[in-house]
Amino acid sequence: MQDYSLNIDELLAVGEPSSPGRTISVAERRERALDLNNREFKDAVTNQKTKGPARDPRDVPRLEAPRKPISLRDDPNALWTRRFGEISEINTIGERIKEGMKGKDTRAPGELKAELNNKLWDEFKNPKTAEGRAVADALERSGYGFVEVDGVSVLRALTANELGARGRHFVKGQGWVK
Repeated sequence: MQDYSLNIDELLAVGEPSSPGRTISVAERRERALDLNNREFKDAVTNQKTKGPARDPRDVPRLEAPRKPISLRDDPNALWTRRFGEISEINTIGERIKEGMKGKDTRAPGELKAELNNKLWDEFKNPKTAEGRAVADALERSGYGFVEVDGVSVLRALTANELGARGRHFVKGQGWVK
C-alpha cells in the first residue's frame, strides 16, 4: 500500500516574495510564519510539487480575503476547503499556541513556522482540548489517521480495515462515523 500523507502547507512560503523581484522584510516573513490564514492541509505530493513558479492554481482563490469561520462540528469537510484561520477549532488552537510562543518579534521566521506547525500537529495527534478532539474526529471521518511508519508518526489515508478497527463505519454523505 502506498502511504498518502498530509502536510501543513503555507500558501505564501515564509521566505518567498509575493511577486518576482520583490523582497520581503523579516517582519513580513514572521507574519507569514504565524498567520493561520496562510495555512491549510495539502497532500504531501502536491505540496512538494507546487512551490515557487509551479504554484498550486487552487491557492490563488484561497489567498483572497478570509471567509467567516466555520466549525468542524457543522462541516467536517472544511478541513479540505478552508484555511486554518477559517476553521474555528483550528483557529482557537493556533491562537492559544501563539499566545504561549516566546520571541515572536526576534526569532527567525523559519523557527516560528516550525514551532507553530509542530505544536498544531501535536494537538491534532494527541488532542488535549475539545477543539483538538474535533480536529482529530474530522480527520478520521475523512478517512485519515495517525500511524507509525518506520518509527515516525504520520498522518495518512487509512484503509477500511484500519478505520473499522478504530470503531468507524462508512455512511454515505457523512464519512467514517463512530
